[in-house]
Amino acid sequence: MKKDIETKFTAYFFIASALMLWIGWFLSPHNIGEYIVSSDFESIGENIWFWIWMFRIHIFGWVTMAIAIFALVSITAQKPNRVILVPGAGMTIVGTFTIAIAMAFYYNFG
Repeated sequence: MKKDIETKFTAYFFIASALMLWIGWFLSPHNIGEYIVSSDFESIGENIWFWIWMFRIHIFGWVTMAIAIFALVSITAQKPNRVILVPGAGMTIVGTFTIAIAMAFYYNFG
């Protein structure tokens, strides 16, 4: 693969999204499970602003991952492989945005 602005952009976005997902999740002072329980509010309330910012970084990591996947497909989708790559990437991108929207809903409404 040739190294130009397109491949560098794609690589940097994959790295940035991985870092945002990792930092947002692992540095969060409290990770909520599948359901919110009353003890979650106490743990989050101890350091609420830090938790909010870590959750925001994690959500934006999912959005950045979708951008990186779209950039990768735009580079690699050529004539014979386009039929396989574009639908698969489309489903992955839709799934990634669905996760980001679900986490944002979870963040706002619990």
